[in-house]
Amino acid sequence: MVEGLASQNARLTLGNEAVYEMAKTFRDAGDEGRARGMALFSHLYQYLAEQIPFVRVNMELVAAEMRALQRDSSTPETLLNPDDYETTRVELENLAHGELSQRVMEHIEGRVASAEAIRSGQVAYLKDRPDVKRQLANLSREQFPQWLGMQLRSQASREYLAAQIKEFFPEAALDDTAEWAQALLGSPIGRVSKAIVRRMLYYNWRCAHRESVSKDVYFDSNHILNANYADVYATKESKQAEYAGLLLTPSTRIAIYDGVQAIDQWIVEQAASNFIGHGIR
Repeated sequence: MVEGLASQNARLTLGNEAVYEMAKTFRDAGDEGRARGMALFSHLYQYLAEQIPFVRVNMELVAAEMRALQRDSSTPETLLNPDDYETTRVELENLAHGELSQRVMEHIEGRVASAEAIRSGQVAYLKDRPDVKRQLANLSREQFPQWLGMQLRSQASREYLAAQIKEFFPEAALDDTAEWAQALLGSPIGRVSKAIVRRMLYYNWRCAHRESVSKDVYFDSNHILNANYADVYATKESKQAEYAGLLLTPSTRIAIYDGVQAIDQWIVEQAASNFIGHGIR
């Protein structure tokens, strides 16, 4: 499959979110979870042996967009550098042998807890703001994309992104994070920066319409955000078609796998239909 993609001037890219999903397998009780985790990472390690690129985590992509703005470049550095790649390769090799560091386990548990806190916090946020909930509930699916574009330019969106940057760079001054947020939301460079805000707004809107949001939506949306610099975002989750287009720029095509054709052939065909690609996730 890697060779087939190369013949189409395309390549697979690995994202941290995929690694995280596989690592959660080790949380399963007993030897079965450990055996399954080892099998997954042993398979994954074969792709690293082929040197497929590794995409930075989402907030690191935001940082890359900030650096690109700083040096007046239109191309953020979205992939791990050789040193970070080697560190990650060793860590994944350890996981293939069933060796989990304390840091990895704490990261997994922290992510699970964070996702649940975001989910419950969203419900509480709208409960305390019935006027906001009513406004969102009255906004139809057809109206939502246009409203989303307008909200992206709002003060609330800038403050939200500034808060995310501040959390990632706790030493940064508030004035600096506000300035970066405004610059990123106003620049075509800020693909992931804008997507993070769009995800929050979509989360609010969906919660207002359905009273809650499935925990899978947050995890799935992380994958989508992480694919903003790929030419094709490929998934078997057909429900993601409802919102993936809201979180990706038109530069990334969404491909839904139907489970019929052999997966390797299907992936290569997606690259071929794109004519020229830089990455397929």
